[in-house]
Amino acid sequence: MLNDGNTMMVYAHCDDELLWSQPLLAGVHSILWAGPAIGTTREHRMPQIYQGLPVGQLYPSVTDQQWISEANNQCYRDLETYNLEKTKALLRPLLCKARRRHGVRRVVTHNPWGEYGHPNHRTLCQAVREVCAAIGIDAWAN
Repeated sequence: MLNDGNTMMVYAHCDDELLWSQPLLAGVHSILWAGPAIGTTREHRMPQIYQGLPVGQLYPSVTDQQWISEANNQCYRDLETYNLEKTKALLRPLLCKARRRHGVRRVVTHNPWGEYGHPNHRTLCQAVREVCAAIGIDAWAN
């Protein structure tokens, strides 16, 4: 049921779908990463992996140097760029459009515990669940 073409995956980082929901990849409608994607290596690799599957991201990419210089800044990684209200505000129009134009009926995302407690995963799960409840899309967690 989850891989019927009406499911969107929304994950925090551009590899989380491979770690947490790989069996569903063959039949999902699209993937949305909250981001930020790091550097250009992954951006060039992703179309090759997914071969035409629509992918997108909420937060803008950062360069490898920005990530390296900010990697130890907990505020940058976990609070500022993953503010719950900002994430919901960015997510809502994208999910509304996916439902209206493409028939997306459900979203698969992180579980409430963030799999292993990752704060980005937990925040995104909460944002997805709240937005989905507000607009009438089912939210599923792994």
